[in-house]
Amino acid sequence: DPTGRYVFIPHETEYGAGLTRYDMKTDRAVNILAGDQRGEYGDWSADFGAMDPATWTPVNTLLVGEEWSGQGRLFEITNPMADVEHGETVIINELNSVPNVSHEGLRFNADGSALYFVDEDRSGSIYKFVPSVAGDYSKGQSFVLSVDAFAGDTSANAPKYGDAGYTYADRVGLATWVAMTDEEGNPLSTADPFDNETRGGRAAADELGGTPYRRPEDIEVGYLRNGHEVLYFTATEELAVYSVEELGNGKAMVRLAVDENSPKNLGYPATSGHLTSPDNL
Repeated sequence: DPTGRYVFIPHETEYGAGLTRYDMKTDRAVNILAGDQRGEYGDWSADFGAMDPATWTPVNTLLVGEEWSGQGRLFEITNPMADVEHGETVIINELNSVPNVSHEGLRFNADGSALYFVDEDRSGSIYKFVPSVAGDYSKGQSFVLSVDAFAGDTSANAPKYGDAGYTYADRVGLATWVAMTDEEGNPLSTADPFDNETRGGRAAADELGGTPYRRPEDIEVGYLRNGHEVLYFTATEELAVYSVEELGNGKAMVRLAVDENSPKNLGYPATSGHLTSPDNL
């Protein structure tokens, strides 16, 4: 949370996932949310699977998402500081406005006008959600990042890092944020990006030309010296970190920021260490 006192820990379990709130001042952990484990039988109405990312919102709510289990849903907890030990109920709402994917990285930009997220898949894309009204995440427009020069296979069967035919070169350069929905949140693809059963965001992104990366994981948002907003994300199976510089007018510049061949320990004794499988940032 903004005070730095509380840490929110998602439970990445196949069924019965939930959330713990840890108080660093009192060294006390409280389980504030738990599914009913009915997901094992196909009933996700009161269950959650593999909650992985969590991020605080500019309006003091909390977002959590499902990754490899569940239905690829994103949820907003409107009262994350609820006193559950004295009977207060945690209020959680599914955000049907955000495409269903294998949620991993999840971050807002500095002014809260955009939420960036990724699909942690072997052909996972990079996404942006812009709420129609600031602080209301129930309605907005979604975009997927498409490198203009990319002309490769978008499926999970495409060549992976290290295989013949896989190169960084066609995944960097000038890019476009392609609209997945209109400003009212209506899909612009044949595939339904909000389909719970199939994590529909992935099929919609592929249909619209979203550039695939090998297992994008964590993300962070900052600013470059020129004042432009920049998104960093790890691509675990590419042994790399990418940067996405926002250029405005729906355009961006994608660059390879760090990989296993980047200079190491400049000005210090040499190291034999390598950057392998980067995950968190």
